Amino acid sequence: MRLARRVVLASICGLIATLSGPAAGQEIIPYPREIIRTERVTEWTFQANAAGWMPAHDCALTGARGVLGIQSTGDDPYLFGPPIRIEGLVTARLRMKCAGGGGDGQVFWLTEKMTAFDEAHSQRFALTDDNQWHDYTVALAPGGVMRQLRLDPAERPGVIEVESIELLRETPHPLEIQSVRTEGATVSARLKNYSPRALSFTMDEQPFVLGPNATGEFSEIVPGEKPFRPHDIVIDPRGCLRFIASLQLLTPFWPAIGQPSVQGTSYCAPTGTAPGRGSNWAAASSAFCRH
Repeated sequence: MRLARRVVLASICGLIATLSGPAAGQEIIPYPREIIRTERVTEWTFQANAAGWMPAHDCALTGARGVLGIQSTGDDPYLFGPPIRIEGLVTARLRMKCAGGGGDGQVFWLTEKMTAFDEAHSQRFALTDDNQWHDYTVALAPGGVMRQLRLDPAERPGVIEVESIELLRETPHPLEIQSVRTEGATVSARLKNYSPRALSFTMDEQPFVLGPNATGEFSEIVPGEKPFRPHDIVIDPRGCLRFIASLQLLTPFWPAIGQPSVQGTSYCAPTGTAPGRGSNWAAASSAFCRH
């Protein structure tokens, strides 16, 4: 069933393209895939004990009344979590407070193909050392089936308390807009299908099919002749959320600027703005939003 909610994958920066003559194509920076579903797969809340977490180095643990207490006794405390089995994109959410421990926290993960934890399979997060509860979100990149976690709760001696640790599995949209580029009035979008099956979609109501795990480029001519006009590329996959790449096309010859038309060059400016004297088009950045 098609979801009615519209997702703006990228409110891509406005394209100021030379429509009055040949224009060299400019590629727009790609954006991450949209997360379409998040599910909690594991949670530890430490109601009666340490819930399977074990001290491994420079620390001692106590678990009761919904809090895992960690007494850090050195500069490299860490503890091991119980066995798990999670596949896909995973985010860890931790609710912690720190008194005296300080420094960075760090989460390591072990996959089924690994024999030991290593720095390459870890993610740091900045601790707030004020003895108050704080929520931390740590994106993990397992690259396989995750089977165990290691938590480094601080970098100094002190007391750290953990109220909960959650692991969330995120499912990204199977279709990704990798880039959008222009050649005059022609706009082309490069799409990647991460699904193991073919994906049917429409691009501004034109039907297309992208094969399993395939990449393809799809083009259209932007209608109209006005020098400044917005245009939405609407990519609507069957049964999935809709993508909208919003852009603006503008002939870079404006008499008010007093500059000649620039042939063969495309510029980038924030959506919804027009160039003015002294505008730094090349340094303009784009934004990510959703409707």
